[in-house]
Amino acid sequence: MSPAPTTITITGRRGWQPHKHTLTIALIPLLVGAAIIAVWLGAVTLSTGSPVATIFAVSALALLGVGIGILAAKVRAARPLVVRVAATADTVTFDAGVGARTLMRSLAPIGVIMLASLIALLFRGELYGDQGDAIFSGAGRFGSVVFFAVSILVIPPSLRAWRSASGASLTLSRDGVTLSGLRTGGSTTWANIGGTSFAAERATVLANTGSFSWGSRDLASDPVVLADLITHYAENPSARATIGSGTMALLQSGRF
Repeated sequence: MSPAPTTITITGRRGWQPHKHTLTIALIPLLVGAAIIAVWLGAVTLSTGSPVATIFAVSALALLGVGIGILAAKVRAARPLVVRVAATADTVTFDAGVGARTLMRSLAPIGVIMLASLIALLFRGELYGDQGDAIFSGAGRFGSVVFFAVSILVIPPSLRAWRSASGASLTLSRDGVTLSGLRTGGSTTWANIGGTSFAAERATVLANTGSFSWGSRDLASDPVVLADLITHYAENPSARATIGSGTMALLQSGRF
């Protein structure tokens, strides 16, 4: 049984400085867009009276709701100078939290339902046309391409969330560093690490065998603290013998 993650607040150092009002800036367009789409889908569903159109409308609104929920979960999970870490005898793992991953898994069935409803509407002759029983008419029919594309694009990341046992995670062992569950992940030994960087809201491990990186909100831990911790172990080989419970004490002290 894997150890339960612990939340540690780092003191005595400067960490990640997230952009102010990031959540508000990101959520306002989503909420406005969701309201507009909800009104439009409601009107179209009532005018067509089609059960398939109703399924499409519900799936589209569900997708919007899940997207907003994922964004909110990522913002809540990632806080400055806070790390979420689980330790074994010789490893420490920083994960992405459970909120966003649970929502991410729901994207696949929603995407499949939306895609199936769009295809059904197309074959039933209810997707395109200039009559009141068509979902997309006139110039608006190009909007269906967006819904088709979205319904397909949300399926792969959702399947990755189902396949991964722990979701996105960064693991430090006495041998090296492994970033898994992300498209930009990778693995390398300590000897190959040339340092770390943090720029444009991404932390990057610079390695001779190929660099890898994660976004500020990909993991439920301060990205600057994680980058500094990796640099500390890369530059101090003797300290790697304490990776595990020793890392917990190091994080609590803030001296790295």
